[in-house]
Amino acid sequence: MVMLNGFSDLMEILVSLTGFGIIIGEMISLSVALVTGFWLFIKGGTSALTGFGIGSGVDFLTGSFAPSKTGGLIASMVKINAAAEEPEED
Repeated sequence: MVMLNGFSDLMEILVSLTGFGIIIGEMISLSVALVTGFWLFIKGGTSALTGFGIGSGVDFLTGSFAPSKTGGLIASMVKINAAAEEPEED
């Protein structure tokens, strides 16, 4: 998932720099966001979507130039892993 979001962020940076393929870049971004949102929902419920939502919001505010969706995904994964219960050792 991190590689998928990293690819999406890279494509958005290239589109921002060149201005070529804006529609294709937005379609890639939307499809990656939907897949990632569904994966995070399955992994950790609605509370896991907050970090990814914040990352997507920062991505929108910076004009898709900063790789903040990938950062939001990593923050959400850390939050999910921290909330998971560790097995008790006997």
